Amino acid sequence: MSDEPLTNAAVEFMRATILDMNLMERDEYFAPLTDDFVLDDRRSGFNNGLIDAATYPELIRSTWDVGSGRPNWSILEVIAVRGRRIAAMMVVIGYGNDMHTDAIICVRLDPQVRRLQRVVTFDIDARDAAIAEVDRMLAEIDAGDA
Repeated sequence: MSDEPLTNAAVEFMRATILDMNLMERDEYFAPLTDDFVLDDRRSGFNNGLIDAATYPELIRSTWDVGSGRPNWSILEVIAVRGRRIAAMMVVIGYGNDMHTDAIICVRLDPQVRRLQRVVTFDIDARDAAIAEVDRMLAEIDAGDA
């Protein structure tokens, strides 16, 4: 096992995106998404189902309407990386007023590693499912393009 932290282009993309999101106001949010982007929310209980590129920005903007009105995103842990474009991370959104949402997100970037192509969300105790998902994402694309 390496002492190096788990990281790749997908993790660094999400770190930069989260940093930007924490600094901007609700109406400034812009989502760098591919035209075929899909968010597949697989969390138990309330979830958002399938969200496309047209709907995703408003879903993110809606986080400003919860709690104190100033959401704060953070990556708590990188769980797995696959190639350059794929990663699973535990994230939390703090809404203020002791409110938060935590989840595991699996992300896949486009081949140019500039836009989100797919996000799959899991409950925080579904680590095995998240790891299986990043493996599936990798199998979907050419390993040379990962």
